[in-house]
Amino acid sequence: MTPYLISNNKSLCTGCRACELRCPKNAIEMQYDEEGFLYPVLNENICIRCGICVKTCPINHKLENNSEFTPIYIGAWAKSIDYLKSCSTGGICSLIAEQILSKKGKVFGVVLDAKTHDVYHCLINNTEEQRAMRGSKYVQSDVKRTYYEAKLLLDKGVLVYYTGTPCQIAGLKGYLKKDYDNLITTDLICHGVFSKIFFDAEYNMYCKWYGKEINNFKFRSKRHFPWYRGGVINFDVKGRHVERYAKYSPMYYAYTFAKNKLNLRYSCYNCKYRTISNREGDIMVGDYWGGSKLYPEFFSVKRKKYGISLVKINSRKGYRVFKEIEEKIEFFTLSEDDACQQPDLKGIKRDIPQERYYIYQKIMEQDYEKYAAEFMKEPYFKYKGIFDYYLQFVKNMIMGSPLYPLINKIRNHGNN
Repeated sequence: MTPYLISNNKSLCTGCRACELRCPKNAIEMQYDEEGFLYPVLNENICIRCGICVKTCPINHKLENNSEFTPIYIGAWAKSIDYLKSCSTGGICSLIAEQILSKKGKVFGVVLDAKTHDVYHCLINNTEEQRAMRGSKYVQSDVKRTYYEAKLLLDKGVLVYYTGTPCQIAGLKGYLKKDYDNLITTDLICHGVFSKIFFDAEYNMYCKWYGKEINNFKFRSKRHFPWYRGGVINFDVKGRHVERYAKYSPMYYAYTFAKNKLNLRYSCYNCKYRTISNREGDIMVGDYWGGSKLYPEFFSVKRKKYGISLVKINSRKGYRVFKEIEEKIEFFTLSEDDACQQPDLKGIKRDIPQERYYIYQKIMEQDYEKYAAEFMKEPYFKYKGIFDYYLQFVKNMIMGSPLYPLINKIRNHGNN
């Protein structure tokens, strides 16, 4: 496949930096385009035409087929309520990270800078720093020089745990050029990613609505809205916690609710990792959407509030680390077909919608709130989001009632 550096086809670049970090002449520099996505720029005057960038690119990376290990599929969640409250789903990645740290290993993951809103990979050294990595970040993360940093540690024999999207893990493997027994990787079930420009536009809208200073912004929360409702924009302002359900967040709406998605990176529409078989990590982790119909006995009220992770163990290394955290989790085994109920593993091909070609330009040129109301077809989305918050408040009261099990039993009986 002709890489982006030759074709300039943005659908063929994931922005992982592997080509830049591998170039022996430093002839490649990553630069942000007008939409806020990173792309490599080649300095023709320095390039020696060695082809290393093409061989390194995850678009051309061939998936390693570990035929000696039969994949294992599970639904899982941490026993500790602390992990369930602070993590987007079941806390599995956090448990693995802490296990690696307890063995004097190093962990690479993603953080969201509260001041700059930059989302990036970094190295952490202790469990306190690891807490900053918890939770989803749908803005595309910048891996910076973490591939290089990971290689230095791996070559010294240090145990390393690296989490990221499948294309980022593929970029890491393409950069490393060989397998390391002391490297554990987790690839996340990914809807695709959008850029910081979209995030900044929405953040500024909330500042306009609620005051100049909002803080502690997070993409997911189970404090008010339960896990099964999917996504929540939440933050603190003047000592008050604010939550908005994803349907009434323009950023989330364009990402999950709009047909074919509207704000993804171009490479995400034809991602080769959108099936359960094409996974790069030793372990795959994500939300187990669709599981409640197959396993209603596990999706209790509490589980629907805090979430169940879908986990695929792809290698012996992944299995070893799973066994090390096994006593800290609850889990049940699945078949591959049952695991594929997760919508983002069904291999659905996405065409790039026409609105995608100008949505970033529109949100930069027009009033964000006004344009968002147009593409959401929700002129009063601000107030509907507030109404939905209080509606969920009533639902929480009912679900917390001693009579709820009886109400739920009657409701399910009527559906049989």
